[in-house]
Amino acid sequence: SGQDAVVSVLTTEAMELQLGLIEASIAAGVKRFIPSEFGSDCGNPKASKLPVYQPKIAVHKALKERARAHPGFSYTLIRNGVFLDWAMKRNFIVDFASDTPAFFDGGDRPFSATTLATVGQAVVGVLRNPNETRNRVVFVHDMIITQRKILKVAQTVAPQRKWDPVTVKT
Repeated sequence: SGQDAVVSVLTTEAMELQLGLIEASIAAGVKRFIPSEFGSDCGNPKASKLPVYQPKIAVHKALKERARAHPGFSYTLIRNGVFLDWAMKRNFIVDFASDTPAFFDGGDRPFSATTLATVGQAVVGVLRNPNETRNRVVFVHDMIITQRKILKVAQTVAPQRKWDPVTVKT
């Protein structure tokens, strides 16, 4: 009660818990709800069919329905690329711990990447611009990159280290 916004950062395994948070937010008079959306564009028609996104899509539907039913309540979905800094520390994009990291489809497929700091700035931007970001998706990213470009930077930073990527077909 007494809060203007709720920013949910629940883990993927807890997505459905947001349904209760949405109801509690409405009951408490919260004006804006930002769900733990951070990640891929599950609004893409092909991606929206993947089982992993179904809990997020259920949250989206609930937010749209509740915002229609309660005009003082709104939401913003923030979609960003892969968390670049987080993923790099965990060998998620390129497994630097391996001499033979997996390169998906040859490692030349571009993808969107975003730092955690940029996601934080996006949240602040949404909260500072409530009218412009009301009941919509906001896309944010820092760069378009490939696995090969990331490895090239790593080879510059650690020229003594050798990697021999293995192509994995997705």
